[in-house]
Amino acid sequence: MVFKCQEDSFLTEFDTKVKACFPSIHETVENGKKKKCKGFKVILEDTILFPEGGGQPSDTGKIDDIVVQHITREGLEALHFVDRELDIGKKVHVKLDWNHRFDNMQQHSGQHLITAMADNMFGFKTTSWWLGCKVSHIELDTLEISKDQMKSLEVAVNQKIREARSVTVKVYNSSTDPELSKMVKLLKAEKGKKDKINLFFIVGERVLNYLDHYYEAEKALTSVLNGPLEKHAQLAEKSVSSLKLSQKIITTLLRDIAALEVKHFKSQDPENLLFILHRKEGDIDFMNSIIREMENENVTIFITCGDETGTGSFLLYGKEDVISQLGHGVANILDGKGGGKKGRFQGKANKISNRMQAAEFLQENILK
Repeated sequence: MVFKCQEDSFLTEFDTKVKACFPSIHETVENGKKKKCKGFKVILEDTILFPEGGGQPSDTGKIDDIVVQHITREGLEALHFVDRELDIGKKVHVKLDWNHRFDNMQQHSGQHLITAMADNMFGFKTTSWWLGCKVSHIELDTLEISKDQMKSLEVAVNQKIREARSVTVKVYNSSTDPELSKMVKLLKAEKGKKDKINLFFIVGERVLNYLDHYYEAEKALTSVLNGPLEKHAQLAEKSVSSLKLSQKIITTLLRDIAALEVKHFKSQDPENLLFILHRKEGDIDFMNSIIREMENENVTIFITCGDETGTGSFLLYGKEDVISQLGHGVANILDGKGGGKKGRFQGKANKISNRMQAAEFLQENILK
């Protein structure tokens, strides 16, 4: 069956009738997780909503006021997935999401042009392609494509567009002339399946959106790095080097502080077997430094790090039997979670502000 959308790619509204409607389940992916949605598949006498296939996602639109979530093709029919049942024989008004359709048209037309030029210029055959929501890619039957080849291909493709050659879409005996993309940008090439290269590209309005996005990013970085675009890489590298040096200095200072804190503890009451310390800017290396400096297995160590008004981390260290008995109690007081073994219990705390309560809990159970 030739659908109305194949006869006229620019038709955005259409009246038809419901031919069939039956319960179904559509599987989607939300935040990387699969989700099954219950609904109905509707078959219309004809449709302007194109089903997915051949690497291209389906159109989007509405049947009356009902959102069409997905469209597939089974045999000669297009199946429209919706969330409610429609009566068979009912007259309905179908409306196309034109922005989504036109984007698909641009990417697909661009893919055909890139495919043809890659074959003509270098003999690279297209074995498959994928139309992504932001960036698309073509799988080329070649082991590699050089930067010079990519640049030559991009120039040649855009030259064909400037020549304003018409695109003819032939479906059996019908044809139409959809508008070709205004520009093609080849982004990068990556190794794909065995002996294949994936060539990533954007076409038409996506080029402008891409340019807008990166122009805003350029402005932000120019402000942060205090320098023009051509110096961003140099300035960023300098900033990263300075950050690494600062982190190294801070780590050294924290180790020195750890040594001083333990030295001070040892100079106090020798009968005190509970070491308690909070250090806002401390980290796991600081905690381990305290343990190394203590050198007394009879001392129970309780350290918290982080902002007192927020979250942080904690460490409990000492005799294995003591830590195994008190570890989860401390975690509960700090509204946190943790675990460990061999006299070590550590974790994340949601309420560092409760550290004094945790300290009192340890004093009651260790110094009794």
